[in-house]
Amino acid sequence: MRHSPTVLSLVERGWQAARERSLDVQRQGGRVVHLVKGRLEPAVHAMIAPQPRVRIVSVRPTLFWPLAFAWCMGWLVTARLRAVWVDNERSFRRVRRWVGDSRVSLVRP
Repeated sequence: MRHSPTVLSLVERGWQAARERSLDVQRQGGRVVHLVKGRLEPAVHAMIAPQPRVRIVSVRPTLFWPLAFAWCMGWLVTARLRAVWVDNERSFRRVRRWVGDSRVSLVRP
């Protein structure tokens, strides 16, 4: 079974840019997983969740980085990770160490 390329979107702040980009990836046949730091309001979840191939997972802040690392490494090993989106400079520096020189795009606003 062939898996769609996956984009891991690390959401620590606002939603607008991540939502717009995820719709573009979805139209191209890709898959986006938004990992949200903290509790997600039901209205925001309802706005994004109904889209096919767009998944939203909200976790407690203490679990955010361990889960982000695990998914990143797992999808790197299986060659499913296409890109990682981050929304701030500190996260960009952290994730850049993980993906290194791989073919994975690292995108920040």
